[in-house]
Amino acid sequence: MDAAVSTRCSGFGAVARDHDGFVLGGYYKFVVKSLDVIWAELEALNEGLKLVGRLKVAQLILESDSAMLVNKVKKRM
Repeated sequence: MDAAVSTRCSGFGAVARDHDGFVLGGYYKFVVKSLDVIWAELEALNEGLKLVGRLKVAQLILESDSAMLVNKVKKRM
């Protein structure tokens, strides 16, 4: 999952892959509003979890390039 933020728009999405790297599905959303980077990354996480729910995935490994988001999630566990 990842997010991109510009001055007037934001985009976020996720890609689900199996253990061999084969793409199972993906999702991307674009909004015409500027979000703070951490909120955009959080929205990407949310969309990624929705994608996993639709794909009925039994086990999950999440990847993000946002250290702030990863640290926040890890502290809640």
